[in-house]
Amino acid sequence: MTIMKYCITFILTTIISLSAIGQKTLVPKIDTTRFILNFDIKNERLIIPSNTIYFKKNKAYIIAIPNINNSYLELKSEIEHFQYLSSTPSQLKFIFPKSSSEVFSDHLTIVDKTSLYPTSIDIYANQFAELMELDHKIYQKTKWKSDPTWADETITAYLRKMPITSIDDIPNYFQAAKEYLLIAETHEKSQITKWKSSDDPIEILLQKYAKIRTINAHVQSLPITSIYHHLKASQQLRQGLTSPVYVATEDESKISLTLYDSYINDTISHHNLNVYTYGDIDLDFSIGLFHSNLYQNHYYLEDRDSLNQDIKEETVPNINIAFGALAHLSYHIAPKLKFGICLGTALTAFDEGLQYLLGGSIILGRQKQLVISGGFSFAQLDQLSASVKKDSQGPYLSMDESSIPLIQKGKTGYFLGISYNLIQIKKL
Repeated sequence: MTIMKYCITFILTTIISLSAIGQKTLVPKIDTTRFILNFDIKNERLIIPSNTIYFKKNKAYIIAIPNINNSYLELKSEIEHFQYLSSTPSQLKFIFPKSSSEVFSDHLTIVDKTSLYPTSIDIYANQFAELMELDHKIYQKTKWKSDPTWADETITAYLRKMPITSIDDIPNYFQAAKEYLLIAETHEKSQITKWKSSDDPIEILLQKYAKIRTINAHVQSLPITSIYHHLKASQQLRQGLTSPVYVATEDESKISLTLYDSYINDTISHHNLNVYTYGDIDLDFSIGLFHSNLYQNHYYLEDRDSLNQDIKEETVPNINIAFGALAHLSYHIAPKLKFGICLGTALTAFDEGLQYLLGGSIILGRQKQLVISGGFSFAQLDQLSASVKKDSQGPYLSMDESSIPLIQKGKTGYFLGISYNLIQIKKL
């Protein structure tokens, strides 16, 4: 029995050490795997075959949407992690004591160049309006799919009407136009404060001032830099969106995916994905019923003759049912399948003898698990002492002896069992 204790101690040390490795968050090599999602342009929605996906533990993944223009669209994501913890059954506590742009909704009305005041102010106002119309036209045409050839031709046609020759001149040109319009507004305001009755009618000054203020109210807030970047991006083939890199370090994660249009500042679609992992080493516990071929022998005395009495062994069924608990160190070979080794104890129903169990397990399920186990059973059982006399008829005692000499010896057998994990907890 001493040898058996040493063996169990060695196995326990190995299981605890390996379980610590299995539950440690590893730093993965960045060798990413792409998880592809497609976008239905006609119906403007992501095509997701299932809300449940499976990632290998400690491997890096990127969610990708390859068939979509990324000039305006963004893939935003948030992630929550969950861990499955299995509490230690009371029968095993002596073994395991602890258990992820701007809105251009206001469009300027193009000023009629034959209006009352065909000044530089009107020209700039028209140019701002034409720039916004160009940006909106390209957005509508290339929102989902890039068309660099068409965009380049459209921008070239626009530049022919402008006093600039390159798209790269747009930021500086329109920033200078904004400054000019601010200076013009300040000038018109000062003219009102200096007005005298001998001057032109004040209504003319007020009309000019109101006009320049209205124009400035629109153009000063226009995101020229963003418009410029949109136009530049439209001249390139830009297809595909990708998420940040996800590393599957926990048992379960929830990824919230949002497809966002930065041009109109609005969400196009939103989806939640449940991610479950596999390919790791887990330590789990289960309780259940077990069959063992080890059982306690019971003896009684029967008179042989006037001097001696035979020691007889009671006939007992070869079925021994026990209630017990197992610890499982297993490899997560598939999302709902594990193979591994198990160690535990069981208390037999007939004689309340304690048995130690060591073997292999097949674990089915994810958070709640059905376990099929089998292997070796070890127990200390009562056997006749070597001091008992024997002859051709078997062991016997003299008539004056009433107590059968027994000793406990370690015996090895086999066990089969079905157990269930009823005590797992999902934890953030």
